[in-house]
Amino acid sequence: MDNLRQQKPEEDFEQLGSVLERWDLQLVSSQVLEGGLINKSFKVDVSDGRTFVLQKISDRFSAEVTGKIDRLTRHLESSGLKIFHVLKGKAGQLIETYKGESWRLFSFLEGFSPSRVQTNLQASEAGALLARFHLALEGYEDNDFRTALGSHDIHLHLTKLEKALKKNKAGPFDSEVKSRAEILFATVDKLPPMTGCNLKVLHGDPKISNFLFSADEKKAECILDLDTVGPASLPLELGDAFRSWCNPMGEDEENGVFDSDLFRSAFESYANEARGFLSQPEREELVLATLYVYFELSARFLLDVLEERHFGWDSTRFSSSAEHNLIRAKGQFNAGQDLIKQFNYLSRYARQYEVGR
Repeated sequence: MDNLRQQKPEEDFEQLGSVLERWDLQLVSSQVLEGGLINKSFKVDVSDGRTFVLQKISDRFSAEVTGKIDRLTRHLESSGLKIFHVLKGKAGQLIETYKGESWRLFSFLEGFSPSRVQTNLQASEAGALLARFHLALEGYEDNDFRTALGSHDIHLHLTKLEKALKKNKAGPFDSEVKSRAEILFATVDKLPPMTGCNLKVLHGDPKISNFLFSADEKKAECILDLDTVGPASLPLELGDAFRSWCNPMGEDEENGVFDSDLFRSAFESYANEARGFLSQPEREELVLATLYVYFELSARFLLDVLEERHFGWDSTRFSSSAEHNLIRAKGQFNAGQDLIKQFNYLSRYARQYEVGR
């Protein structure tokens, strides 16, 4: 798993060592794993020569989620997919607590997790692996599944943003957030409604940084971050994937774009692998769903400019969480605007593409 930076002294090496003692392991070195917006992850090397991923769990996820992940990884491995595993502590628990914070430990897989898609081959590889992942979960059930629809309910997030704006706070970016929110509201009002599709068991957060590629960055080998796996809409799942994979600028630049070549590579690979799993009604919604996800994420990032409490941020590039999330909000909106210009063509293409051609 790539996307690393050296741990700074203030990130408390001693704390990580104390946490690892819950697994009867002795810390030798650690690095922060970049890319996660919610949980905080570290690559840790221990005294017996092994390497793991130690993760501090956000309080947004219940303890049941880790049990779900443990069962999921076993199922996915039995289906032939490469996957990590959750390791139990010396007390036999999947989650260990240190000073009121919850931690879990994963096996470490070598590879590279990109922050953006740079080649058609990478887009194609991601599409094929996501399809295999979906097929492996077809019919799978778990008592701890939670419907993932709320995360992509654009109207819910727009309502939250509208309420936050009415509080009339005086932050450094509040006036810009207000003007951008007004444009966002007007843009979403012009979108056709989504008709909705049957729910399927899906990943829930298929952004490109949740894909582990081979060291040469050419082959997608594993899908990471299974917290959000559960029943969801396939068009919105693919919309979330395409909005990430088809913006070669990545999530941390304001000049977002939508690359139609990357889209075609990803879509064709997914469709050829998934076959009948991707129905015709779902095809007809997926480009629209991609627009919905772009604007939903723009709303969520704008909200966090005001609240600074949901997402992690890069202190090496930005002076505050608010500044970073404003850039993210702009990037998602601009990529969505670029997709609007290509909407009719790409919708027709997805609808008419012949599998296996």
